[in-house]
Amino acid sequence: DERLVGQPAKRQAVTNPEKTIFAVKRLIGRRADDAAIKDFADLVPYKVKPAKNGDAWIE
Repeated sequence: DERLVGQPAKRQAVTNPEKTIFAVKRLIGRRADDAAIKDFADLVPYKVKPAKNGDAWIE
């Protein structure tokens, strides 16, 4: 698993959006059942799931 940052990551996002994570700072300290997080999860191609403690995590 290779990690890409910057321009290479932007190019890769076009061909593989499910595996490209962005805008994750919105999730820090937020609960998965928060209405704003549910709306956010509908807009991104990756999955946002609740952790055991209820925090929003990326699958």
